[in-house]
Amino acid sequence: MSPPRREVPGVVVARRKPDGVWPDPKTGESPVIYLEVKRIRRVADDIQKRLYELAEAALEMKLLYGSATLQGLGLSDTLTFDRDNAAQRLRTMVTGSAPFVVGLLLCPRAEAERYRAGAEAFIDKIFFQEEIEECIDYIKTAIEDHGG
Repeated sequence: MSPPRREVPGVVVARRKPDGVWPDPKTGESPVIYLEVKRIRRVADDIQKRLYELAEAALEMKLLYGSATLQGLGLSDTLTFDRDNAAQRLRTMVTGSAPFVVGLLLCPRAEAERYRAGAEAFIDKIFFQEEIEECIDYIKTAIEDHGG
């Protein structure tokens, strides 16, 4: 039998609600940063599924607790579509608002690195199992910079 999930009010939530996470029970304020850890056993099969889950959580968090607004890109046709520019505009809309969403994927970076750029269109930062120290440093810096 598994031990009960650890919970620390305002810091660690035992499970994510369908519409995001709970605000801090003491203050009622939304989170500054949202970290989701995903264990990926079969990279080829699991990675895209886990990244979609993270992207969905990121959009929920930013729309519910942040100032994110999504709008169309105003394309008149797709013949002159500039994929890089459109992706950058979308990324600016999504990642420009709080809370910061960080994904820690427990899988080898060598197998999953190619998915990072696409995932970071919706998720502020993605880290892999070899980058746990960098993930911790990023979280510390984000909390210090944004009043956590």
